[in-house]
Amino acid sequence: SRSEIVPIPPTPRTTSTANQRANPIANPTTGPTANPAANQRANPMANLVENPRVNPPANNSANHTEDQRANPAVNPRANPTAHVAGPIERAGTPSTAGSTDSSSSLGDLDEEFAPTYTRRQAATLIAIEVEQSYERTCVMSTEQIAESFENPLQPHYFRGIAHESMWLNCAEKLTAILQKLIDFAKMVPGFRKLSLADQTILLKAEMFPLALIRMSRYYYAPNHAVVYNELATLPVQAFIPSNYQELQLVNIVFSIAREISGLNLSEEQLGVLSGYILFRDQPGIQNTFVVRRFQNALWYVLRQMLLDTFKATFPSTGNQTIINAVINLTRLLDEANVLHLEALRNLTTAAPNLRFPELYRDIFL
Repeated sequence: SRSEIVPIPPTPRTTSTANQRANPIANPTTGPTANPAANQRANPMANLVENPRVNPPANNSANHTEDQRANPAVNPRANPTAHVAGPIERAGTPSTAGSTDSSSSLGDLDEEFAPTYTRRQAATLIAIEVEQSYERTCVMSTEQIAESFENPLQPHYFRGIAHESMWLNCAEKLTAILQKLIDFAKMVPGFRKLSLADQTILLKAEMFPLALIRMSRYYYAPNHAVVYNELATLPVQAFIPSNYQELQLVNIVFSIAREISGLNLSEEQLGVLSGYILFRDQPGIQNTFVVRRFQNALWYVLRQMLLDTFKATFPSTGNQTIINAVINLTRLLDEANVLHLEALRNLTTAAPNLRFPELYRDIFL
C-alpha cells in the first residue's frame, strides 16, 4: 500500500510591511511585463538571479556539478537505476519501482525528470539536488565551524563602536551570506522555471529567514553565542541594541538559532528545509503552480525525513512532535523577518546617509 501523502500545512502569513516590501509588483521595473534590460539596470540583483553564469558559487563539495553530469553513479538523473542512499531515499522512493503516484499533493513534478520517474521519485531527486546545492553554497564547513567554537568569547566586540557602524558591520557579514543564498536559489530545481519577477519576489521575501537558518550552523549552545568570523565568537550580549525593537530582533534571532540547534537537524535536513522556505508562496507571484508544486514536494520529503529520524516525540519540544516544532519555527522566522525590516526602516529614517552594501540594500531597502 502507498504511504499517505500529507498536504503541506498552511503557514500563517503576517500581513505586514514585510510582504509589501517583498512584493516588487508595485515597481514597474520588476513587473512581469517589464523590459528585462531595464530591469537589470534598475535592480543589480536581477542579473544575479537570471544568469546562472554570473558569480558562480564557490565549490565547497568534493563532487562538482560537471563531475556529477559525467558520472551517472553520482547524478541519479543521468542514471535512473543508480542507487541513492540516505534518508531522502527512504522518504521518497516507492517500494515498487514501476508504480505510479497520481497524488495531487506532489503535482506534475515528473515533467522535471520525465519520463523516467514517478512523481514521488521526482520529489526525492529534487530534494537531493536542493540538499547538494545547500552544501555547495555554505560559507564554512561544519568542521571549520567546530574549530571556531574554540575561539574565546568577545562580549565587548562592539564596545566603543558607533551604533550605525555596528549595523554596517553586521550588514557586511550578512551580505556574504546573501550572495551564497542567491547562488543556492539559482541551483535549486524549479526556481529557474520562474520569471525574473517571481524569482525576485521569493528572494526578497525569504532572504532573511534563509540567512537565519544558515546562522544556526554557527550557533554554540553552551555559551549562547555565534561564530562571527574566523577569530571572534560573540555572545548575545555583544550586540548592543539602541531601542526595544532592536532588542526584540536580537533576542528572536538568537532564539531561532537555539531552536534550530536544539532540533539537531542534519545538514541534509537543513538544506531541504531551506528549499521549502524558498518556495513559500508570496503575494504577487504569477506562476503559483510551480511554486506550490515544488513547495509541496519539498515539504513531503522533509516531513518523511523528520519522521524517519525522530519517530518518537522529540524531548526538547515537550508534547509537540518534531513536525509541529518545524511548523512553529516557520512562524518565528516570519516574525524575525518583520522585526528586521522594521528595525532597518527606523534606522535608515534616523540615519538616511548610511551606505549599506549594494546587495543588502537591493534586497531589504
